[in-house]
Amino acid sequence: MHKPNYISIFLNRKSFSYRIFSLLIFQLIWGNQISAQNQWGIISSNYAGIQSVYINPANIVNQPFDVDVNVVSTGMGINNNSYYLPKANIPQRLMNNNLNIRVGARDTAIYTTDGKYRHSLVRDVKDISYVMGELLVMGPSILINKRNSAFAITTSLRNYVSLTNSNYNATYTFYDGLNMTRFWDKKIDLNSLHVGFLSWYEVGFTKAKVLKENFKYMLKGGASGKLLFGLTAGGFYDRGTEAYYRPNTTMEIRNADFTLAYSLAKDDPDERQAYLPRGYGLGLDVGLVILRKGDAVRKFDYCPNVFGYFERFTKNKWRLGVSLLDFGFIYFNHQTKKTNYQNFSHSWVKQDTLYGLDLVKIERTFTGIYSNLPGANITSTESFMAFLPTCISVQADARLIWGIYMNATWIQRIPYGNTVHARRMNTLAFTPRFESRWLEVSFPVRLIEYQQLAFGAALKVRYFYIGSDRIFEMFGYTKQIWGADFYMGIKFNFNRKIGSGGSEY
Repeated sequence: MHKPNYISIFLNRKSFSYRIFSLLIFQLIWGNQISAQNQWGIISSNYAGIQSVYINPANIVNQPFDVDVNVVSTGMGINNNSYYLPKANIPQRLMNNNLNIRVGARDTAIYTTDGKYRHSLVRDVKDISYVMGELLVMGPSILINKRNSAFAITTSLRNYVSLTNSNYNATYTFYDGLNMTRFWDKKIDLNSLHVGFLSWYEVGFTKAKVLKENFKYMLKGGASGKLLFGLTAGGFYDRGTEAYYRPNTTMEIRNADFTLAYSLAKDDPDERQAYLPRGYGLGLDVGLVILRKGDAVRKFDYCPNVFGYFERFTKNKWRLGVSLLDFGFIYFNHQTKKTNYQNFSHSWVKQDTLYGLDLVKIERTFTGIYSNLPGANITSTESFMAFLPTCISVQADARLIWGIYMNATWIQRIPYGNTVHARRMNTLAFTPRFESRWLEVSFPVRLIEYQQLAFGAALKVRYFYIGSDRIFEMFGYTKQIWGADFYMGIKFNFNRKIGSGGSEY
């Protein structure tokens, strides 16, 4: 029997969010384990259209087309800094149905039941470890762009999962189990450990307009108001519990003070409730962009005051943007529980029996054992507030020569401390690109969590785009695979004809 990894003990395997990640992320890289949502090769373009709303809502105004329609697009990503796969061609192994991964020291089966080799996950544990995953499925969405204003309606399914601030001892033994004698009697500091996951449907309404303009510069502003329908959420966070590994897979807990929360389809073997909202909330994005106008493109509006046509869209020589993204919350109150555990000490023999249990069963196990301990203070509520993966972002874009641009984008998450929330990856990305109406090619380079480089590539041909921000790892051109990333989409855009007041570019 394969040992689940440490993330799986926090996720209900029956939940909608977990099923999505299992299919598109976990099986892709780590079998049972857990960001392309940003789609770095696409969103920085002057032709990004409605996709640009996810990095700065002000970007949607003064686009080179009147209507942009997203049919369907998706992006997924997974990143970590302590475990990797040896060199492999991931797409080829997926096509051959040969990407079964061994996770952990106790997972000793070398071959599957049908005789296929199981690839081993290798540990390279850092002092502070993280695991982060994202999934975006953007449904039918539309952008209507006028000269000085634009309006967009977006629909999407969004998922985040994060584990941050796991120290060396905890991360190492998560992989190798509690029998590692080198860690016996050593303190495991859980004080900064945070695990969170969040999945929701989103309907967004974005308005952007040109705030000020002269012959050289343009200032744009935009905001998105979002209706949120929470599907699943949960997490674990600690406020100072002391833990020690002891012989016989025993964990000794002293001065317990931690919280476990979930909103999941519990006791639902047919998963009929997995797709139903368990909470509702609101979200907000705001952004500003200033740009230096450059050469005009062939798109005109008729203006009798100037006796002919004037230019309606100009490509920028450079632009600077700043935005606040995913500021908001979802209030969960259906199939929901949040439990605080405080003021007890306990030695749990064979604590690793928790592996393989979903979050609902873990909470029931904890409560059943700890509630009988002297002095234990255990309180539960049937609702909680989950916060979105909020971040601030700064974007800079400059034209080098005609058609060749360089973009730099910085994303810094804003954590919410000891609350239920998922965290976004800190990212610094540089993306050189060639762009035109019909063809775009870009090569994003990302610095993830300010410590790990990832190289990508993206291609857009008219209405279709595809890319990966870890292209070399995915196709086996690096010795180690630390994550996976993939995105693609189909969209259409239109312009008015000359006969109706404009010309198609």
